[in-house]
Amino acid sequence: MIRHSNYEHEEVYNQLVYTLVSKKEHKKELEKEDLDYKYIGKESLEEELQRILNDKKYYGYVIKTIKSGDLIESEIYPWYGSKKDIPRKKDRKDQRETQKNLNHKNTQKHVIRLMSCNFSKEDYIVTLTWEDKYYPTYERAKKDYDNWLAKVRRWRKKRGLPPPKYIYALEYLEEGETTKKVRMNIHVIISGTGREDKSEQYEYRDALETLWTRGPRCETRKVVPDDYALTGFAKYITKGCQDERKHARKWNGSQNLTKPTITKNHTKITRKKAENMFRDNDFLREVLETTYKNKYKFLDCEANVNEYVSGIYFYARMRKRD
Repeated sequence: MIRHSNYEHEEVYNQLVYTLVSKKEHKKELEKEDLDYKYIGKESLEEELQRILNDKKYYGYVIKTIKSGDLIESEIYPWYGSKKDIPRKKDRKDQRETQKNLNHKNTQKHVIRLMSCNFSKEDYIVTLTWEDKYYPTYERAKKDYDNWLAKVRRWRKKRGLPPPKYIYALEYLEEGETTKKVRMNIHVIISGTGREDKSEQYEYRDALETLWTRGPRCETRKVVPDDYALTGFAKYITKGCQDERKHARKWNGSQNLTKPTITKNHTKITRKKAENMFRDNDFLREVLETTYKNKYKFLDCEANVNEYVSGIYFYARMRKRD
């Protein structure tokens, strides 16, 4: 249900019909995502814009800013001044599937934000595996992971290090089409020592591997963020969250994780300005970078229109300048 004065961008996110991107590779990245979007022709785009501009309902624009480490997400969407102006979707037949897809996208966003807030190139990604032909239950796998984590905590405590921050996910891997046996991997991102002592860093990385005793393989590697921080890894470990099987690819994190900062402000963006932002990628970039006082560089933006509601919806990503 749409709430008055709290109309979220996500409520129409799965009905994206037009996308603006800053670079070709960003466009390719978006095309790889399992988003329910389509590109429409110029004539259809003009029709959508005219419908929005001719709508007599009163609405302004709200900008929602999600700050996660060096990343900023900016969501700009309509805010309605009267309850009678808030649109309602009449057809509810596909509501369950739509909500399922929406929940999955929101899960991915949440994990991306937590990783951006808490992890950097000083931290580690760990993959834990079991012995070949050993198929632990979820409960057994979780217990093995908890035992490994307890050892890591003790190792850090002996050296005066604080409890680690971490996010992990259990991954189910089908053994084959003719068997119901399922192998498991655990993917973990965990904080480093936070110290400049290189020998201690090497010792810690070695401990992460040797403290795992349930299988011959425990791979560790340094975190390598890009312009989008750890978006790729976050999507990888959450890609199975839609799996209907119990416990399939569930993720969890430590209690000491820093949360993203979320603010909302009413803006002076008019319908005409929103239309120009929708049409002109350079103008959109200028508006967004100016909004954040040029402290962040523009990465990409999705500009959305929807058949059920008025206004244009923007979702942009930006990164703190060096």
